[in-house]
Amino acid sequence: METELKYAASRRELEDDTFYEEQLKTYQEKVKEGVKYDKEKHRYWWNGSPVPSVTDIMQDVGLIVIKGNKSDIDIAREFGKAVHLATELYDERILNEEKLDPKITPYLNCWKKFKHSSRNY
Repeated sequence: METELKYAASRRELEDDTFYEEQLKTYQEKVKEGVKYDKEKHRYWWNGSPVPSVTDIMQDVGLIVIKGNKSDIDIAREFGKAVHLATELYDERILNEEKLDPKITPYLNCWKKFKHSSRNY
């Protein structure tokens, strides 16, 4: 009997989209409270602890090696930011692809392919 009541409650929750919307909003608010971002240093903190960047993780596992002078590294960082912005604007459906730097296009195409291939999961 108790199992049947829990199952019935779960079914009601599944059928009620507002339940999940409220849960998501609560979760997002909690995340926002714990996340801090230093735009100048391009660093994140979660509840006071530093969070490694994607680049940090890729270096740690040996996927990339960052070498060169500071100028080269800064250029690569700015390029990465431009690619990220292009994917973000694409997701928001406000990217004007005709004005996109042709060097960024292959990265955007990879992003589109990834989104298309992963939407069924």
